[in-house]
Amino acid sequence: TNNTVRNCNITTAVNTTAGYGIFIGGATPGSNGADNDNITIQNNFISEATFGIGAIGTTNVSAGGIDNLNINTNRVEFNNTLAGGIAIRVGNVLRSSISRNTISIETSNNTILGISAETGTNNTTISKNLISKVRATTPTGLPVVRGIAIGTAQTGSNITVSNNVIYNV
Repeated sequence: TNNTVRNCNITTAVNTTAGYGIFIGGATPGSNGADNDNITIQNNFISEATFGIGAIGTTNVSAGGIDNLNINTNRVEFNNTLAGGIAIRVGNVLRSSISRNTISIETSNNTILGISAETGTNNTTISKNLISKVRATTPTGLPVVRGIAIGTAQTGSNITVSNNVIYNV
């Protein structure tokens, strides 16, 4: 709670297994964690990871969700053979902002997302992001490739997606 990750160069240095550049949630990367509130992730460069930035709360209400998450002015770039690739992944976040990030992902796998707003994302703004490449280089089967994916699993999520630039998807 009340943490800032700013001005870091982050890489997992491994391009064949799952890993997060920055993760906010439970004790195990990728697992839900309650009440990691008032987090700012700003001006970082993240490369060679399956997930660049991840934040997942336990519920879609303040008591277990991640309140006031700000992910802004980060650069996330992958060009690898990972098990997939999601530059920014959030779930069970409330009153949050994902803005002014630059994203470029090219991988040989089937699931590649620039920004993924998943279950329980509420009252969130996704704006002014530059997603310049989201590509599957040699997929097997039909790839899932999206610049921005909204999958909150609920009505009335109050998500604003505005002024983003997405190309080469």
